[in-house]
Amino acid sequence: MRGALDKSTLVIVLVLLLLSPLNALSTVGADEVSLQEPLPIFRGSQTKLGAVPGSGPVNNTILWSVETEDSILSSPVVVDGRLFVGTMGGQVLSLNAYSGSTLWTFDAKGPVESSPAVADGRVYIGSDDGNMYCLDMYEGTLIWNSSTDGEIKSSPVVANGRVYFGSNDFSVYCLDTASGEVIWEFPTNGYVYSSPALFEDAIFFGSCDGKIYCINATSGELVWVFQAEYAPASPAVTEDLVIVGSYDEHLYYLNRTTGEEVWNVSGMSGGIYSSAAVWEGSGDLPVVFVADNAGTMYFIDQDGKIWDQWNGSGGMRASPILALDFKVGGLTGPLLVFADDGGTLYGKEVLWPRGDVNNIWDPNVNWNITLGTSIMSSPFLYHDKIYVGAQTEDGGVISCIGYLIEGAEGVINIVRQAVWGYPEDGKTAIRGRITGLVPDSIQVEFEGTITQAYVYDDGEWPQDDVGRWSAYVPCDEFEGFRMVTVQAIVGEQVVIEEVGRVLVLLEGWSSLEVYIDEPKSGSRIDSILITSGRIESNYSIEYIEIGIDNEVVHYEFPDDLEDWFVAIDISNLSDGEHILWVMAHDIFHEGSAIIKFRTGSEEEVTPVKLSDIAFVIFFILLLVYFVRTKPARVSEDPSKR
Repeated sequence: MRGALDKSTLVIVLVLLLLSPLNALSTVGADEVSLQEPLPIFRGSQTKLGAVPGSGPVNNTILWSVETEDSILSSPVVVDGRLFVGTMGGQVLSLNAYSGSTLWTFDAKGPVESSPAVADGRVYIGSDDGNMYCLDMYEGTLIWNSSTDGEIKSSPVVANGRVYFGSNDFSVYCLDTASGEVIWEFPTNGYVYSSPALFEDAIFFGSCDGKIYCINATSGELVWVFQAEYAPASPAVTEDLVIVGSYDEHLYYLNRTTGEEVWNVSGMSGGIYSSAAVWEGSGDLPVVFVADNAGTMYFIDQDGKIWDQWNGSGGMRASPILALDFKVGGLTGPLLVFADDGGTLYGKEVLWPRGDVNNIWDPNVNWNITLGTSIMSSPFLYHDKIYVGAQTEDGGVISCIGYLIEGAEGVINIVRQAVWGYPEDGKTAIRGRITGLVPDSIQVEFEGTITQAYVYDDGEWPQDDVGRWSAYVPCDEFEGFRMVTVQAIVGEQVVIEEVGRVLVLLEGWSSLEVYIDEPKSGSRIDSILITSGRIESNYSIEYIEIGIDNEVVHYEFPDDLEDWFVAIDISNLSDGEHILWVMAHDIFHEGSAIIKFRTGSEEEVTPVKLSDIAFVIFFILLLVYFVRTKPARVSEDPSKR
């Protein structure tokens, strides 16, 4: 039950928080840089190269892990601090990427092996029940589902208002993202496990009929086809090449526009199920990392030759990912993260093959960790952390692998509803506090831009107290609740991250005002309370609550509520003083007002105080004294004596 005093206190606390003196800022300007992160899609890009911007963990620290009742084969994706993944028990999960706490779950009608794709606030994911589901990213509610005649293990790719994926009914589909209606369907002669890659206006995928296809993304018409063998892997597409493995133990390099074979790499010890990670350089061919089902990871150089290889503890069906911006120590190269069917995740820095380097696996950054009994979920990189799912003896687990500097522990707080009037020069303020840590810097990510926060500490940052920060972020075209990520940095390492939502109003903030016209405070009411009032806000009023004491007694849900009138039966109230309160809600915030009224008769008994009793006794004694000492009056008329 909502009480007026609790609600009013909440509103007051929020206002005081927003108006707290956070203006003693440093004079240093805020630097803005473009943010690059992997797309929230299988392999981190539409072209499925598996080589993504960002750094990665230098060791195998588990920041958090979440156990699930069922195994995880789906590959997670992360965006705006939210992780999305499917389970073989038929659930789609959304977790907080920084803590692992559950945000929502959605139940499909079959196992979910497909990996999600997130675009424009929606999550697209397939299920073995034959449905492609479109869910609200923030609530997990179903927007639409579209049925096929086979299991959907293929992970979708989304672009230009269309979603593309394969099905085990031997077809590839193109759906309208708004409605889920089929735009076109392309038939093959085998299951389509392969997740399509998109480059310009072409879709590339493999089929279990042994062919690699290129089709027009707009019309669904065939452009070219290449005959290989069983091909469940997703192609990786560059400007010139389509690189894809096959169960015939070959890695094929095909001309992107014609489908003709440019090169192939043989000598693998097993068929290829995983997709390749492609590192484009200045050579004739890109550097490629690819694994086979026998459990070997291959490093293929710019001449298309196997330069080095590494053997795991089981087959390798998960696809590797390459963090391109990884830099530690002297000789530096990207960080390759991959997993095997034995349940082990590996992180290895790799160097360009050259004459004075005999082994490209740098021993300075070479870690591994066993997360379960098997890993077929492909790792995903987000904010220098690796997210991956695994199978365990009891079900599954989702883990976040990162790196913590020793002693770097603290808490970041974000002012969640930070609205600062009309934005100045197209910017608005996001503010907060940090406790328990003295960072070298704080950066705020908002709508694709990173802004260095102003940090102010009154001259000396207190270790045990609260430090304050503020960032002025661009908001020309954004309004409403928006995601924000705040990072505390020590040296060059992000040591704390926090995600939240802030409220941006381009029209400026006007607090919601509620007025109660009658009855007046202290009025006496017998049976029916008749009261009215008005509400002022820049935004449409969604509803009001009217309550007496600690109980809601009336709701209003008008289309446009400004003046209101209500009659309430109060005959069951006990005699005495009561509180009438009104709480109004618009789309962003709320306001309240309270008055007092009294029920019962005028002749209420007033509690007697000891001082009152003493005064009465004194008055009686004084009266008795005067009566007994005053002379008797004698009438002059004897008859009246």
